[in-house]
Amino acid sequence: MKKVHGVEYQTGTACELLYPTSGDSADWAFEKLRAEHAYTVELRPGKRGKGGFKLPEREILPTVEEVWGGVSHVLQFIQY
Repeated sequence: MKKVHGVEYQTGTACELLYPTSGDSADWAFEKLRAEHAYTVELRPGKRGKGGFKLPEREILPTVEEVWGGVSHVLQFIQY
């Protein structure tokens, strides 16, 4: 994701980086789909470490491009 626009995202579990939660989409994937892996991707980091769920409009498209960069990279390693 960093290769797209140089923005660095943190990696770790959702509980480590965000807050404890249950019943999220990762839990659903593990329980219902018996997925081996599930990922949570948050919005790009805000200024001075202040993230949030509301991005300025000018950051929406760059965020989409970064997330697609990460997703398309991971898809290369999926085996059926």
